[in-house]
Amino acid sequence: GRLGHLDLRLDGRGDTLGALLRDLELSLAAANARLSYGSSAGARPMDITLDTLDLALRRGQRLRGSARGTLLGEPAKLSLRGGALPDLLRELAMPIEIEIAAAQAKLRIEGTLARPEATRENTTHETALSFAFQARHTGDLARWLGVAPESKLPLDVRGRMRVASDALYLEQTRLKLGRSELTIDARRSRVDDRPSIVASVRSPLIDVPELTTLRAGTGRSSDAPVFPDAVDLADADLDLALQHVLLGRTDLVDVGFIARVREGRLQPAAFSGKVAGVPFAGLVGLDLRSEPPEARLDLSTGEIDVGALLRDSGAAEDIDGRADKLQLTLRGRGKTLRELARLSTFEARVIGGR
Repeated sequence: GRLGHLDLRLDGRGDTLGALLRDLELSLAAANARLSYGSSAGARPMDITLDTLDLALRRGQRLRGSARGTLLGEPAKLSLRGGALPDLLRELAMPIEIEIAAAQAKLRIEGTLARPEATRENTTHETALSFAFQARHTGDLARWLGVAPESKLPLDVRGRMRVASDALYLEQTRLKLGRSELTIDARRSRVDDRPSIVASVRSPLIDVPELTTLRAGTGRSSDAPVFPDAVDLADADLDLALQHVLLGRTDLVDVGFIARVREGRLQPAAFSGKVAGVPFAGLVGLDLRSEPPEARLDLSTGEIDVGALLRDSGAAEDIDGRADKLQLTLRGRGKTLRELARLSTFEARVIGGR
């Protein structure tokens, strides 16, 4: 990028270096900047213009700053507060407050930012930041998230992040999108020199029909890849609990899922819940490293009202029937929709009933 204008001023007096630093004032002003990063092959560059940037560090006061410009073509403004200069030079951690507003959305971050050496040396200092992000309409973020510009769903994300010497923690982070809501607690560390994630996800409600309004663009081509060409999934342990999942005419209740990902494979994982008032249980697995990628799903229920299930799913309106057991088996193979349709197998078995 380029920088059109820069003014830097330092002013201070003192008989010793310490006295000089305590008395020092700093001001920085920049203007007419145009920057871009992420311009490597295949990446979408992030374009930023900076009309004005002002930073000021007065004697005995905390760092203050502000900026105005554009982010991906959207007007944006930033405000910043940090620590006083003696503290910045002496302490291993400093307070920080950042607020960014763009495209009818606002991000606020505040807390303590530790120096890298404080984190590496396993001191009591750590980075601990609270964050909150709100957007009145998700469609306002279409340039950044690739969602439908006409989406009216409000978005609210807030939580806390900690960076310690051995791990990164995401604590009590709540994501609310329209009516859907998730609460996430997670830890990312390294085990045997591989990234490892342990996460717990809880939700009172997931509204799938509402979330489908986020989709942008036309239907997917049958030759479009469903799975990425190269993926290196971190080892992960996931505990998922969903109280209510709206699927349109059918609801899932009390869905539980315990998953383990090792060396890029989702090992066969148990899940359970209720559909049409009937308990179900099963196994799901995924291997993205095989050629072609493979997925499996096994599901079974006890006695079930098949007619109600067909009506709720929109498959048939005029069938009355019950089954003692219902068993579903799906084996998926392929990287594209065309391959999945050609190589996959599906079996549904109804046992007993009328």
